[in-house]
Amino acid sequence: MNKKGVSPLIATILLIAFAVSVGAVIMNWTSTSTGIESEGHNDGCSNVQLSISIKNGEKSICLDRENKQIIINVENGPLEVKGIRLSYVGKESNYIDFNEVIEAGILKKIELDYDPAIYGELNGVKIIPFVIPENQKMYCSNSGETVSTIVDCEK
Repeated sequence: MNKKGVSPLIATILLIAFAVSVGAVIMNWTSTSTGIESEGHNDGCSNVQLSISIKNGEKSICLDRENKQIIINVENGPLEVKGIRLSYVGKESNYIDFNEVIEAGILKKIELDYDPAIYGELNGVKIIPFVIPENQKMYCSNSGETVSTIVDCEK
C-alpha cells in the first residue's frame, strides 16, 4: 500500500474548478451566439428614452370612447425609435403595434384603435419602444412605461 495519488481534497477542488470553467465557456458561447450582450455594450436600446407625457402630475393616457381610440402623448429622447408596442390588459392581454417613426427629441400624439365593447375596459397599459438595428426589430422593454390608470379623454 505504498501507492501515491491525489488526495481526496485536492481531487474535489480540481473537479469543482473544471466544472466552473466548463460552465463559463458554455455561458460565454451561448450569449455570443444568440446575440445577447452584457450590460454596458451598445445593444441598440441603451440610449432609448421614450416616456409618456405628464398631465396634472400623472402620466397621460386617455380612452376616447366616441372614436374608439387610445390616445397617448409620448416624448422621445435622443434616439429615433421606429415605433412602439402597446401591451394592454382588457378582457385579455394583447398588444397593438404603432409602426411609425418617432423622431428624436419630439413630442408625438399617438392614436390607436381600441373598442372597449369588444376588448373590455383597460386595466393597464405598457408602452414598449422598438428600434431596428441591423434589420431586426428589437423591443426595448427596459425603456418602456407602464400606466395602470386610464382616464376618459376630455372633449
